[in-house]
Amino acid sequence: APAHFSPQRNIDIVRPTVGDGQVDIGLVVATTEYELPNGRKLTLNIGRPRQNAGEHWFCPWHLIGGDGTVHAANDVYGADSGQALQLAIPDIAAAVARLQARTHNRR
Repeated sequence: APAHFSPQRNIDIVRPTVGDGQVDIGLVVATTEYELPNGRKLTLNIGRPRQNAGEHWFCPWHLIGGDGTVHAANDVYGADSGQALQLAIPDIAAAVARLQARTHNRR
């Protein structure tokens, strides 16, 4: 998967495949629901931060619709598990805002 490295923030973001419902986030440690302007409900699942084959930590998350479609997903990397989780939160907020804006514009 394509990756982007930002030395200023010490993170590496890899975008998993979205749309097929096959994004594996491992053990889910937090979940919540969002309702889009069109009434569609999405479930957010945040996976437990873990290390990849190297020494990098990442926190996976995805937003899934009621039909099982993955609408947004990401693996957010950090220097340790805490930073990966901390950086996942604004990433999730941005994804939700994009989905809300896109849905609002289609009304």
